[in-house]
Amino acid sequence: MKEREEIGEFIGIGTNNIAELTAIERGLAALRPDERSAPIALHSDSSYAIGLLAGGFKAKKNIELVDRLRAQARAFPRLRWVKVDGHAGVPENERADALATGAIARRAR
Repeated sequence: MKEREEIGEFIGIGTNNIAELTAIERGLAALRPDERSAPIALHSDSSYAIGLLAGGFKAKKNIELVDRLRAQARAFPRLRWVKVDGHAGVPENERADALATGAIARRAR
């Protein structure tokens, strides 16, 4: 299993909620099929995303994306959702933010 792979990509114009959901989608897609049965801890600072995907929130927007993510997540039987505080000095969350803002900056040039 990979120890670390960083993904930062410009996804175009959209809401922060779409960006948070897309980041989860890209992260899960980066895992090989043989890694799906391993314990996976998915960290996010998005209450919206975790609520939709693990907490039983009903999607009112981004329905196709949410449905796609829910189906994708079902392929990971040991997936655990971990809510972290945003912009609170959590090193990996700060790194994810840097990847996102870097992707936006590269696109803006």
